[in-house]
Amino acid sequence: EAFARECDSLERLGSHENIVSLIDLGRDDESGCRYIALEWCDANLLEQVRRKPAPSWNEFYGRYGRDVLEALRFAYTQDVLHRDVKPQNVLIGPGGRACVTDFGISKFRRYYKPGVTLAHFKSTPYAPPEDAFESGETRDVFSFAVLCLECLGTKDFHTYEDVYAALRDHETFSSDS
Repeated sequence: EAFARECDSLERLGSHENIVSLIDLGRDDESGCRYIALEWCDANLLEQVRRKPAPSWNEFYGRYGRDVLEALRFAYTQDVLHRDVKPQNVLIGPGGRACVTDFGISKFRRYYKPGVTLAHFKSTPYAPPEDAFESGETRDVFSFAVLCLECLGTKDFHTYEDVYAALRDHETFSSDS
């Protein structure tokens, strides 16, 4: 199911410059295994900001944040909810372009039914802990906020407590954050 969702989403969304491009997909004749080939990207967003930190919110947003939001906005116009936004699912493409990838647990909005979810398919701490955020739009907004918080700080997040600690730590941010 995740493979099918990934392929369907990328076929629909691949025309956007901030969504990783689908090069090919299919089934290997010899092994029968399915494959997907995507454009090459050198690093994910977290690796990139750990190597070259953005000194401020404005710098981060200008370099990466706007690209991620543009990709999500475009996906929403195509009725696709990502549902797994995190720095590891944003790849840095040619010229430093941020490209959203991994639509494996995405939902097509026209099929979305409140109360019917794959809640156990989520990336902690990027997916909100509360069930009230299970709709794709609010889930992606929460996830984008956590992505930004982690990328602007110096510590990687593994738990919700890591997120809460970063929020409490005013030294995590630069003066214009």
